[in-house]
Amino acid sequence: LAYDQTPEAKGRVPLAIFFNCLALVIVTAFMVESLALGHIYHGAFLLTMIVLVILNYLLFRITHRALLYYDLTILTMAINSLYLLATGGVENTGALWIYLYPLLALYLQGIRKGALSLLGLIVGSFVVFFAPARTLVTANYSPAFISRFVASMTSVTILSFVYEYSTQRTYRRLIAATAMLERLAKTDELTGLASRRAVLEHLELELQRFVRYRETFAVILCDIDHFKQFNDTHGHDCGDLVLQAVSEILLESGRKVDIAGRWGGEEFLLVLPATELEGAVEVAERLRKAVEAFRIDYDGSLLSITLSCGVAVWREGDGDHDALIKRADICLYQAKEEGRNRVVGR
Repeated sequence: LAYDQTPEAKGRVPLAIFFNCLALVIVTAFMVESLALGHIYHGAFLLTMIVLVILNYLLFRITHRALLYYDLTILTMAINSLYLLATGGVENTGALWIYLYPLLALYLQGIRKGALSLLGLIVGSFVVFFAPARTLVTANYSPAFISRFVASMTSVTILSFVYEYSTQRTYRRLIAATAMLERLAKTDELTGLASRRAVLEHLELELQRFVRYRETFAVILCDIDHFKQFNDTHGHDCGDLVLQAVSEILLESGRKVDIAGRWGGEEFLLVLPATELEGAVEVAERLRKAVEAFRIDYDGSLLSITLSCGVAVWREGDGDHDALIKRADICLYQAKEEGRNRVVGR
């Protein structure tokens, strides 16, 4: 059922419906022709196929199970194909319709299940052609026709398999590339933290949660003190190490439910779900102390880092996340003004 809901499975529904509608038109025309010519049994069989196609569609509309719809479509097609092969259709032309089977079976059911369906049809075809007792087989095929039909059917099956395999491989690569681009868009390359875009998405989710459940949340805006000195004194490689070290501390010392992201430059923003001001200040103070206690060994020198933090909690009148972040930024500025390496919240 889970796979039935994937875009890959759902995307094949329109073609399956189109094929079934086309089949209804064609089979209905043949049924009318058969009944007009007095072929009662043939007309009755085609009517049965029409009913099965309609029932299959109604079942799909009720259950929305795409894979079941595909399986029943292919099963109906297999029954019809073997019937045409056994009876020969009109002047032994019934076998011509079977060439549609490999492509549709592999497309609708995938490589593995489609291959099993093809195997079942092949076994049924050999029974029709070579079974000793052929009481149900009224068609009369020459050895030359049988050999050429088997060869051409095998060729069509192989080409269909190669086409579907290459299509699915391309689709999987596309999905993987899309997922990778999505991860890159939501992850800061240098620090491994959430990107600014990803943090904003989490803020929107918290806003929606507040509207629905009245559950408040907080943000912590952090800034590395005197970060410019690391770059000016030791170079940008040292500055990158400082950013990475602080990012790792934020990930390890923060709560699992919190989202830590790089807000820009040497600033970091943490989103704390279901957190009041007191709890947010405690988290920020724990992070500040962890950063203060850490030392970076760079070119034989032990470098210390400090962090200033501004904490703000969502208020009813904030309107949007910009107001919340602005209050956190004011608190951060106050922490800087009061001597840095401290936490200010409001």
